[in-house]
Amino acid sequence: MLHYKGVINIICDYESKILFRLSLDNMNKFIRKIYENDITNDDLSLLVVDVETTGLNYKKDQIIEFAGIVLIANKKDKRIKGYIDAYAGAQEPSIPIKKKVSRITGINREDVVGFSLNLSKINELFKISYFVIAHNAIFDKRFIERLPNFRYTNKIWLDTLHINWKKLLNIKNNTLNEIKQFFNIKETINHSALGDAISLSMILQEKIDGVYVLSYLLTDELIRRIEKYKF
Repeated sequence: MLHYKGVINIICDYESKILFRLSLDNMNKFIRKIYENDITNDDLSLLVVDVETTGLNYKKDQIIEFAGIVLIANKKDKRIKGYIDAYAGAQEPSIPIKKKVSRITGINREDVVGFSLNLSKINELFKISYFVIAHNAIFDKRFIERLPNFRYTNKIWLDTLHINWKKLLNIKNNTLNEIKQFFNIKETINHSALGDAISLSMILQEKIDGVYVLSYLLTDELIRRIEKYKF
């Protein structure tokens, strides 16, 4: 996947701009694609999500981009084996997109005219996942759970923002962009739902002092709570 700023001049219409942001074509470049026969009883499924919205108020604002990536991880060492499913979609909101949001994300109202989210697919991703992971998870959770006919409000959410990144990595802050820079993750689109979901998935694949990042979120106690289930 390319940096958005580097290609804006060759994208000739609004629809192509959004389709470029939502394209799953290069996923395998960042995260290995795996299949059901690659999964064992020692594995579990994790859904990494990100949303872009018209503003910050989950009671009034709306999702304009959603991305979800279902990762498969080993329960013992917390190693990410790859991804088994993914979806990225856009939605035309019924309210204006705030100017500040447009400046940050590059998304204007005309970019998403005619787009709608595949709500059945979003439910499917949640259904097959034991845990949901996001950076500043409460933000994504509140918006996603207000989607029409969303059925999985009982999922356990894990928040990478709660990891003490400043101490672990000796960085300035806990923003996703700062963590990306530390791990030299460059070729994803900043402030796009899919770009940020891919970035977070790549971060979870990394090690800190020989320990996979996922270990800082997914404790053995949490895993014991879902041991009775199978993928």
